[in-house]
Amino acid sequence: MVNEEIIKLVTPVVVIVIYLFFYSKRYNIFPIIPQLLILSIALFSSNFQWIYRILGQGIILLFILYAYFYKKYKLKTDYSKIFLCFLCFIFVSYIGNAIVKDSYVTSILNYISITLTVIPYVQICKQNVVKREVFRLFEFLGICLSIVAFVEYFATSSRVEVTFSNSNYLSFFLIVSLICSCSLYSKNKKIYRLLYVLIMLIGIILTGSRTTFLLSILAILFLLFNSKNFLKFLLPAAFVYIVCLPLFSEILQSRYKSISDDASVDARIEIFETSKNIIRDHPINGIGYAQFSNQYKKYLPVNTGFSFLIYSYDEIVTHNDFLRIIDELGCIAFLISLYFIVSLFVHIIKNEGLNNFYFCMLFIICIFSFTHNNLNSFLPWFFIALISDTFSKKNI
Repeated sequence: MVNEEIIKLVTPVVVIVIYLFFYSKRYNIFPIIPQLLILSIALFSSNFQWIYRILGQGIILLFILYAYFYKKYKLKTDYSKIFLCFLCFIFVSYIGNAIVKDSYVTSILNYISITLTVIPYVQICKQNVVKREVFRLFEFLGICLSIVAFVEYFATSSRVEVTFSNSNYLSFFLIVSLICSCSLYSKNKKIYRLLYVLIMLIGIILTGSRTTFLLSILAILFLLFNSKNFLKFLLPAAFVYIVCLPLFSEILQSRYKSISDDASVDARIEIFETSKNIIRDHPINGIGYAQFSNQYKKYLPVNTGFSFLIYSYDEIVTHNDFLRIIDELGCIAFLISLYFIVSLFVHIIKNEGLNNFYFCMLFIICIFSFTHNNLNSFLPWFFIALISDTFSKKNI
């Protein structure tokens, strides 16, 4: 729709103007190029209007040049070993499989670019003061996008995307920003931050993402429950939702009323059944990285009542990163990935307990990745790398 296109076109300009003339002057924050990368993730990377997508790719390249040639950051970190291990499985998945090379090469290049941006960014966040400023920048962007989401919803009466190509990816960015805001509140109990959280929660509702909405409620309960202002937050939050409920009724009803009849739920069930056949036929190295969308029709279940829905699609993804790993890279890669995630949770609980930012963020990433594909995104890799670095043997 025209309204959506205008919003995607105008929002980056408005946010950057606010950022330059208000936000960046108010806070003494880290160097401009690392700031640009976070701005790009929110405004350009998934925005196909005008030249934004190309601009986002250019900022990634600029950051890589800045990190490795100007600042001389090194790839020799504990977490770089994980990236290298995953890359090895990607290459091994090529062996013995019929590969559509265009999607394979594109996905490998995407993974390498994520690696080259995530590792130095985690090194930039070594100092807690810089880490807080990164969280504050996420908070700022989360508020801006949530306000625009409110405008977009009343302009279109449909699930909002703002500057993203998909409502679910916007919702993931907003929940990451919401958790960052909760973390800042726990360090500096400013009551206005609870208003920020409420604004981002409304933005998440307007994306229509059921998974992220439920996760956001859990995150707020988890991170703010022990706060003395928690009850002060719940009362205005309840009031706002009672007042706003009629305004949001269409999107709420369409997304939550008949989940059992939802085509996306049915498609996910069929994808799961298809994955069983892939795992049976390719247990060692999968069908090849980035190949599910090209190969899945070969493994559709027959004579089971399934495959009537996803067979009609030209392409489809697994809508589940864990399924994607086991389907495309094989059982060994899946078990190693599972071991890494579990070990991270163990380190967090052992050193910080349950009620902390790191546990909450990792939990959110894992659950979201269970219902969506997120491996090609900077955000989950960055926070996983940040958590891994924080709880590495050198830093504990």
